[in-house]
Amino acid sequence: MILALALYAYFFYALSVIIHELMHVLIACVFFVKVEKICLGNFFYLKIKKLEISPFVFSGYVDVDSASLLRKPSLVITLFYFGGVIGNIICAMVFWMIISNGILRIWCLCVNFTSIVLSLLPIIDDNDMRGFLSALKQKKQSPC
Repeated sequence: MILALALYAYFFYALSVIIHELMHVLIACVFFVKVEKICLGNFFYLKIKKLEISPFVFSGYVDVDSASLLRKPSLVITLFYFGGVIGNIICAMVFWMIISNGILRIWCLCVNFTSIVLSLLPIIDDNDMRGFLSALKQKKQSPC
């Protein structure tokens, strides 16, 4: 029972990470921002063109062409960097509706809201808010 619960907990955590990163990719594709690399996981990567995926997904990131992103309006930059947060909000709501186990339901809610908070804190290196602030600073300094 405990092993099954742990496997479900990891599955929903990994799914939250994947959806978070895919929301960044979706918004980049909708606004024609060139995606250079999508990385899901931390080690033992399987590389398929622009996608690097690990069997152990604990984190991820999306690299985009910064020049093509900075040519877009500030709203597009904002949507790109906050796309992951939107994905986590959607995950939290959907998981809350489909999961009946109380412990697993609370786990998924906590994981997604922790990811939202950590994405929005600019004190952590290489997170969404730090990238967003850096992009806005570069856009402000560019002559375009």
